[in-house]
Amino acid sequence: MSRTLTKPRIKNILEGACFMASGGGGSLPIAFKMLESCPNTSVELYSANELLPNDKVIVVAGLGAPTAVNANTFADILENTFDCYKANAKIYNPDQNIAGVISVEYGGLNTLAPIYLAMKNSNVKLVDADGTGRAVPGLDTIFLSLNGISLSPLALASSNGSNAFIKTHDITDTPFYESLVRATVSNPFFGPIIGIGAWEMDKNTVMEKSLVGALTKAELIGKVIERFRNGELKYDGIFQAIEKELSGKLGFPANEGFVKELGHNSRLTYVGNLKSYSGFDATRYDICCGNTSQPTHSILNFNESLVIIDLATNTAISTAPDIICIFDDNEKVPLTNDVIEKNKEKYLNTPVSIGIIRVSEKWNQFNADEINKIWSPYFDKLDYKDGCVFYPF
Repeated sequence: MSRTLTKPRIKNILEGACFMASGGGGSLPIAFKMLESCPNTSVELYSANELLPNDKVIVVAGLGAPTAVNANTFADILENTFDCYKANAKIYNPDQNIAGVISVEYGGLNTLAPIYLAMKNSNVKLVDADGTGRAVPGLDTIFLSLNGISLSPLALASSNGSNAFIKTHDITDTPFYESLVRATVSNPFFGPIIGIGAWEMDKNTVMEKSLVGALTKAELIGKVIERFRNGELKYDGIFQAIEKELSGKLGFPANEGFVKELGHNSRLTYVGNLKSYSGFDATRYDICCGNTSQPTHSILNFNESLVIIDLATNTAISTAPDIICIFDDNEKVPLTNDVIEKNKEKYLNTPVSIGIIRVSEKWNQFNADEINKIWSPYFDKLDYKDGCVFYPF
């Protein structure tokens, strides 16, 4: 049955999604600001099996350089994108019923995107599902795309009213769409952040091809973070709290082998740019994990954190699609890469916890060759050549 999400519960969802986003998915502070500005105070959350047979669900999200986002323009982008998709879909099918929305990926802003739309529009159903189970750098790494869901038709929109609706003959060519959308992001008519509406699905497809229950899973994580911050949970760090409190609950393994803490009260000793790419923030962090004066690990980011290197051996210990998490031990909040990069002086030498969390087990349906093909183009941009490495939880 559907259930009501009040703003405090939505904040739990956003914080949990931010923690699981591997540094991407948009700024949590901006997401909180947008949520507070919304005049409505609650929204209904529907399970996928509550959708009607003729209901269609789409993903609505923001895409581009995370450091370019602000609350006002992102709200306009979401509204314009949804309106563009819905209006144009009616041209191709007058009986089309775009009834619901899901998130494309975890993250502060992209998890908020469908929540915000449903809060502002009472006829739009918010569905408890996500398209990826972490944040990712490209349309060709979205779990829905890899699972065979077409990106056509696709709507693109900006905050200023520029929009485009694209329907192609070859509906499975996701790399084509990725190159098309990235070119649009760099176009001055659209700007560094655009909205995307795509991955149209019916009830059965949502249930079979997406990550159902994802918002509830994020809410559980966010509630643990809130209780840990308030001193209700007496664990030795946030990763231990999440592992002990959530093992065996919705979407989490029954054993305690899905979390690895590399160190709490660790320090970021370097935050720097690697290369410049349109629509992306490519950076590197050096980290001292534990009581040491020398960096022990480096994290390579392409909007999202994709690779973590053990500097003692100069080898990767974990890569995407597994999730790399950074948590502020002072303020006890999850950190995204855009927040760190905008506040370098604050976060250099600030105590943080660094850890790895296993991505949704649904990713296991892809074999090693498929996984490496998916991620190698993005690893290459970071000059990392050794392919995917799953941490041995």
